[in-house]
Amino acid sequence: MNQHAPSDQPETKRDHILRERIRNLLALINSSPDIAYLMDTSGTVLAANKVLAERFGVSMASLLGKDIHGLLPPELAASRQLQTEKALTSGRAVSYLDQHDGRFVAHDLHPVHNRKGVVDRLAVFSRDITHSMRMENLLSACLRLSETASSLTMDALLADVLEQAEILTGSSIGFFHFVTPDQQTVSLQAWSRNTLAQGCRFADQERHYPIEQAGVWTDCIHTGQPIIHNDYDSLPHRNGLPPDHVDVHREMVVPIYREKKIVAVFGVGNKKKEYDHEDIDIITSLGDLTWDIILRKGKEEALQQNEERYRMQIELAMDGILLSSPQWIITTANRSLCLMLGMKEKDIIGRHIRDLPFTPESLQECPFRLDLLNQGEIVNSDRVLIRGDNTLVPVEMRTGMMPDGSYQSIFRDITERKSQEQQLADALREKEVLLREVHHRVKNNLAAIISLMDMQRRKIDDAHGQNILTELSNRIRTMSLVHEKLYRADSLASIDFQDYTQALISHLRTTFGSPGIICQVDAPGITIPLDLASPCGLIVNELVTNALKYAFPEGKPRPGNSDCRIMVCLNRENATYTLTVADNGIGLPTGFDWTKTQTLGMILVRMLGQHQLRGQYVVDENNGTSFTLTFTNRKKGAPIHG
Repeated sequence: MNQHAPSDQPETKRDHILRERIRNLLALINSSPDIAYLMDTSGTVLAANKVLAERFGVSMASLLGKDIHGLLPPELAASRQLQTEKALTSGRAVSYLDQHDGRFVAHDLHPVHNRKGVVDRLAVFSRDITHSMRMENLLSACLRLSETASSLTMDALLADVLEQAEILTGSSIGFFHFVTPDQQTVSLQAWSRNTLAQGCRFADQERHYPIEQAGVWTDCIHTGQPIIHNDYDSLPHRNGLPPDHVDVHREMVVPIYREKKIVAVFGVGNKKKEYDHEDIDIITSLGDLTWDIILRKGKEEALQQNEERYRMQIELAMDGILLSSPQWIITTANRSLCLMLGMKEKDIIGRHIRDLPFTPESLQECPFRLDLLNQGEIVNSDRVLIRGDNTLVPVEMRTGMMPDGSYQSIFRDITERKSQEQQLADALREKEVLLREVHHRVKNNLAAIISLMDMQRRKIDDAHGQNILTELSNRIRTMSLVHEKLYRADSLASIDFQDYTQALISHLRTTFGSPGIICQVDAPGITIPLDLASPCGLIVNELVTNALKYAFPEGKPRPGNSDCRIMVCLNRENATYTLTVADNGIGLPTGFDWTKTQTLGMILVRMLGQHQLRGQYVVDENNGTSFTLTFTNRKKGAPIHG
């Protein structure tokens, strides 16, 4: 501000103090970045700080006494006069905001009263708030874009972004182009609505464009920095505009980075005034937000597609599927489940899963195993549902916990499977009855043969012939005993070898009249299938028969032994069997080679053990005779060769 005082009078101490105060006050006001001036009621400037003079580009001396309204543009002068009249009339401070040439200025008008209390001056303070307004507008634009982005297509989103960029920078054209990861190609992705409205046909085609063939706007890609071309026509390295491209007089382009690579370029053009660094800051901020939204939209669209795909998979599934909350409240039920239950989806949603129409027996026999589900296990159970028409639907229910703590259950209608299982069970029972009848008839037929042979034996006077028929009868009885045990067994697949062998040896002892010989069987809990039981029984029959006939002459024990003993033992390890028939008798005759003798009994032992069972014999003649045969169930393991 400026102040004139008479200089021809001597300065008093009071004047000096007053002058110092005025000087300090002027220094304070002139140091303010805001405009400050004092004017009378007609608008004449009475005092002002340096900022006002600099604003109009005049000296302080020429500014004083001028009408402030005459220095302003007409549209601002009219607004200022209106606000001045309002302050003078009301006698109270007035605040208002005006905008001109892209600048925002906030004004405060304070009435000044004279000693009589009359308003005769106005103190005016003005502050340029363009930057804060632009930042506020930028934040508002960013907020609107963030809120609406999810409901917009990619094209609509980019169109809105470019429109906001033009508004914030005062531009009339704009573009947003993607850059490929190799940094060699741009995709002409989007142009602003204003650009299209100006007849830019070039913008109608979405295509890829090599960066090396592009114009000066790609300088930002080459340099990696924002570029401003405020005089486009004077650029020496410009290639010129392609046909049907909107005219460009001024442009600004910024690169958008992610992970140290340019992913897009964002440009505006044809601003009336020159672009500056503030414009760069605005477009950079808006561009960064836009790319974040693009990435988010990509993830949301991918998630939406996955959800839609998952929903279609659920709907198209032939099995019934339901989803339930962590509290087991049903949230989704597919079409197949609704058909399975004979219910509408709206009648299923919201129910607790236990409220589904399970039969009471289903809930009692197969409780929901939350303990297993919470451990991440899949729980399978067979249940029965009651359809809407009161028919029963057997289902297999498979339930698992989802990553978010909810549950998914799959219901498979097993009506047909249950029917087939019942048919198979009925057929199996019929076959068991038939097989038992077959074994019974075979046993009876063999018994008839044994009776005929016994009758024939009694008519023969030759003792040797009688022995042959007796041994043959015992062999047939051995086979007959297998069928008898199977006929009486719970399972037709195998027989209890302990029980079978004890019955066999009991008959042999009776036949040969050997009450003093102790016979033991050691095969507890071992079962053996039919194809192995018959040859094993015949082998036991031959070896025990030989022991009863020859191991204990005159029924006396071997010298040094206190008793006569025959042991039959069968062990099994996995699919391998070990059969041992041993006695503590006098042993084999000197020079007797059991592998070469042509007696029928030894031929049967060799043939059945080594050829039919494909086993390996070990003979031990210490303290009697021991035959040990090791063989494998060929249905369960590889054969043993010896």
